[in-house]
Amino acid sequence: VAVSIPNTQLLSVGQSNASAANWVKNNVAAYLPNTNITTIIVGNEVFTSLPNAALVLLPAMKYLYSALSSFNLQNQVKITTTLSTSLILDSFPPSQAFFNKSITTSLLQPMLSFLAATGSFAMFNVYPYDVYKSGAGIITLDYALFKPLPSGAEIVDSNTLLAYTNLFDAILDSAYFALAKLNLSSLPIAVAETGWPYQGDTDASPDNAATYNSNLIRHIVNDSGTPKHPRSPINTYILELFDQDLKPGPATTKHYGLFNASTMLPNYLLRLTG
Repeated sequence: VAVSIPNTQLLSVGQSNASAANWVKNNVAAYLPNTNITTIIVGNEVFTSLPNAALVLLPAMKYLYSALSSFNLQNQVKITTTLSTSLILDSFPPSQAFFNKSITTSLLQPMLSFLAATGSFAMFNVYPYDVYKSGAGIITLDYALFKPLPSGAEIVDSNTLLAYTNLFDAILDSAYFALAKLNLSSLPIAVAETGWPYQGDTDASPDNAATYNSNLIRHIVNDSGTPKHPRSPINTYILELFDQDLKPGPATTKHYGLFNASTMLPNYLLRLTG
């Protein structure tokens, strides 16, 4: 289980060692070992959704790490945060990708270096659906849904000659290449959120949602990795178990759930095997 500190609580947790220690005591230590908590996610897409709070992100992480150490949990529970892939610029081909320089030196790189120094990992929210929709027809739906491509239809990175058969891998590798440009090649990546909406748009259908998530699961459990990091497992969380019908934003953002929260019935069927 990964537990998250909401953006609204970031400032209070990042105030002092005492406030962070109190949070760890009440939200982590109290539930161990019965619940296998492995990760504290400090805020969600803070750099892009709440930039004013980005200044307190690293101090909060350091306070939390100190709190975990006081409970002797620093090796068992890792500290990280989720990042939006919109921080990665010039992401096609993946080898050209780099992080937005306006925040890299002062905020992003020190935070990522802290993750590396504490044996943690970076987490990204990866949404091929959004990239596909913003591509204005350049990206095919089959490529976004992990569907088999015709022979010779793979997307080849002209700089590395790595061939991509799906958009998910291309987005992940753009993150790996961006990290490498900061001399953080050894920092692992996990996927905090990925999924496909089943309603709210012409390409948001139960069939497409089932196809994306089922193919995603097959891709992940095979431990095939990405072209840049083959055979490297990718820890991935799927958004999401239940619809968030009160979530702000376009209609699609409310319809990622596998189940309807009111009826408890599945919105589509997920194929875990075969």
